[in-house]
Amino acid sequence: MARKKREPALEERQFGTIPDQKSLNCFFSSSPDFGKVSGLVQELGKIDITDEADLSAVAEALRRKVYVLGLGGGYANLKDQAAEYARREQTEVEHMVYPIREENTPSYYNRFRAWRTFFAIRALNAASDAERENLLGELRARFRKKPQLARVPNLFTVTDEGQILANVDLDIRKAPLDLAVDIVAFTQNEHLMSEFEGQNKAAQRALLIGLGREAHIRLIKALITDDPKLIKWGIEYFTSQDYERFIRRMPGDLGEGRFGRKAAGMEIAYSILRKEDETFDREFLWSSGFITATPEIKAKQAFLVRARTMNGEEKARNNFEIEQAEGYLKRIEDQAFAVFKRFKEGSLVDNFSLPLGSNLLNELINANNRELGVLHDLKRIYESDPELFIRMEQGVRSKINDAKFPEYIERHLKEFYEGLVDKLGGNPFIVRSSSEMEDREDASFAGLYDSVVCSGRKDRFDEFLAAIKTVFKSLFTSDVFKYRAKHDLLNEVETMGLFIQRLNGKKRGKYFFPSYAGVISTRSVQSPEPDPTKGQVTMVTGLGDTAVREGGDIIWCAKFQYKLPFIQDSLDAVNMETGEFEHVPASVILSDTIRDQADFNDSFYARAARELVSRNVDRLCTSDESLEGGEIDFKKVVDGDRCHLPLLLHYFAEKLKRAMGTQLEIEFTADKNPNNRYEVQIVQCRPENISEKFTPSKKPANIPDDQVLFDISGSLNCGTGRDIRYIMYIGSTFYDREVEGAMSTEQVATLHDWIAKVNDRLPEGSYFMIVPGRLGNRSGQEGVPGNVNDFDRANGFMEVCGIGKWREVPPASGTHDFHRLMERGILPVVCDVSKKEGGYAGTFEALRNADSVLPQILDNIEIPDHVQRWLKIVDVEALGRGKKIGNARLQLAMTNGTGGVASLYLSPEGENLPVKA
Repeated sequence: MARKKREPALEERQFGTIPDQKSLNCFFSSSPDFGKVSGLVQELGKIDITDEADLSAVAEALRRKVYVLGLGGGYANLKDQAAEYARREQTEVEHMVYPIREENTPSYYNRFRAWRTFFAIRALNAASDAERENLLGELRARFRKKPQLARVPNLFTVTDEGQILANVDLDIRKAPLDLAVDIVAFTQNEHLMSEFEGQNKAAQRALLIGLGREAHIRLIKALITDDPKLIKWGIEYFTSQDYERFIRRMPGDLGEGRFGRKAAGMEIAYSILRKEDETFDREFLWSSGFITATPEIKAKQAFLVRARTMNGEEKARNNFEIEQAEGYLKRIEDQAFAVFKRFKEGSLVDNFSLPLGSNLLNELINANNRELGVLHDLKRIYESDPELFIRMEQGVRSKINDAKFPEYIERHLKEFYEGLVDKLGGNPFIVRSSSEMEDREDASFAGLYDSVVCSGRKDRFDEFLAAIKTVFKSLFTSDVFKYRAKHDLLNEVETMGLFIQRLNGKKRGKYFFPSYAGVISTRSVQSPEPDPTKGQVTMVTGLGDTAVREGGDIIWCAKFQYKLPFIQDSLDAVNMETGEFEHVPASVILSDTIRDQADFNDSFYARAARELVSRNVDRLCTSDESLEGGEIDFKKVVDGDRCHLPLLLHYFAEKLKRAMGTQLEIEFTADKNPNNRYEVQIVQCRPENISEKFTPSKKPANIPDDQVLFDISGSLNCGTGRDIRYIMYIGSTFYDREVEGAMSTEQVATLHDWIAKVNDRLPEGSYFMIVPGRLGNRSGQEGVPGNVNDFDRANGFMEVCGIGKWREVPPASGTHDFHRLMERGILPVVCDVSKKEGGYAGTFEALRNADSVLPQILDNIEIPDHVQRWLKIVDVEALGRGKKIGNARLQLAMTNGTGGVASLYLSPEGENLPVKA
């Protein structure tokens, strides 16, 4: 007769922490380590657990940490031990005859999990003291309700003679994370630190401050990055609550390793922006023009400037007027500040994100995926034979696709994914890289590592796994290794964490996208405005990929005006019905079923300045808030409308730039809340890597007219290019079907390969490109195909428009891949020949008639006739000989701002170079 299935008592299996005492005594009471293991269990039980967690969560986190550290022989060994003792417990302790029949599956799984927890604790007990205490410290920091501040003063004792003695090992940089958090929390508590004021406690206070700094470093290096500048910013702006939040967000074994630079940059940006800084805010009221400088204000300011130079007698004589002027400006500022506080209130919204630690890649490159061992040899292969590397590249990517995570890691990833989908409510998210190499001040890696949008559906776990592998695959491309080599980074160890971010936006019809997305640059090297140092905002409607791929509307923060006509006829969005990322025509988005839900005008001109103006926004400055002759101005943008969003973005950018002490590139999204106010989310914050070549310059006054190839007014960019030896010239009719011998569509598609071959043969900065239409598209329909990697040794390029087939094609103006152009120092020039009488006919004729040295440059490569005909490499020395200029070189001088000019002219090498503008 079959025995009845046994249901476990609730208290026996409720938490799945460890087996009951009877079973442990039966098997391990005589074991030498049993007492210590029991002590560890009691220590875990003493954690004052937060209301959001329970003992089972602590036990699960402990198991995962033990697995990832490889303690006790690793996951497979601990699992086998747990399975054996779960079976023995059934038969030897509970005397089951037919365990499979007598115990249901959920009950057995709880039993099995309890034994896994026990063996994980036993493995931890056998670890070194440092390993054990660090793991327990992380668990305490993650699950306890609050820091234990009382223990911090007990770290040292002060003798009667005033000598400070350590009560414990004070090497804080190796301390458990919970102790490091406690020290940071204590030293940031003004009330507790006030007890250590006064001369007799100065040494103790200094010690605590030093310990606090060391604790910051310990936490930042353990959790985030070892970059010195990021550590410096973290010490200044991170709080103990930030560190607790970081630790709790890290998903156990999936969070092992570091966040990486991208995640660090965003976290630091939010910490800076959350911190109130009244001094900066008041300065911003004046510098941004939030307070309009009326004639009366200007007069008061000018008087106070003069007062600073007055001697004592003059100041005494003018004391009343000085006090009156100061008081007047202070009243204006106080009233403006009150309005500004309301203006910015609630405008910064947290950007939901979760990190996956850098150890996840190591878990993929494990012993079970032996074929991935080749990844460790890629650096050597690239250095010895780049062509072999390129041939291997696709195979390496396929191997990563086929690789499997360890069983327990994949199981934990699935649990993580399901929890993530629940938190996001089915909305899409993006898997982004967060490498230790990217977002440096000297090497951004912008555009080199992939980011992948996921639909956020519960049944799409495979899509999530594929996204993770896609990001990891982007580590091992020839473009990345080429970039690393150019920045002398091949010998640095690359570690990559992942950054999971909610895709910000709203659902409109079946599509999901933000009203606005874009990039804030704190210094604008592209600007017709008087002060490019004020920066610019590049913005699109929809997901921000469009801004990177095609450019967008540009708002210059000097006057909050935009001048570049940018008609956005499509946008990037997620189709919520299919879960797919799509490039959607505007006509689809603005169909009758969606139009009422859309946040932009009927013509769908995504002209950022016009689109961002809210006609219904709260009038934060009204007639009853007049400011004694001054008025608050929200920066008139179009037709006298008041601008809300550009001013907010400018404020955030200036505050971050001041705090971080460097030029920045800040990605953002924005939407309106139900109160019709804009809410901004920071997506990324990184140093803006601008080459020194983007320095304004002009041609010397003594250059004869016949040596000037181009003088182009209204230059958008600034820059300096010196002693350029070659011009790569592609004629404007290369793709004109009416011209005999023009390239076919297939030939145009491969043109970028030939540009890249020339690029690889010529020295850095030795050539300048002159091409028709828009440089950078792949199809050739709008101009010459290619991307920055194809011409990354160029000194610059000129897009020729306003002629023939390219008359209606808008130039990219350097907005395409602009961050990489800035970093590489590739200077963009636009020449609209329709605006110049004669259209530079003489220059173009000279280039068409010049001999090409392409065969000499590609001396061992067979060059097709169509390439030789249309891709010319002109030796500037030969051009110079026709003008009696010896050893001629091409010089490029560009100023922007008001009256900007771009000049390309010839001069002898090293002579008549561009001069600073």
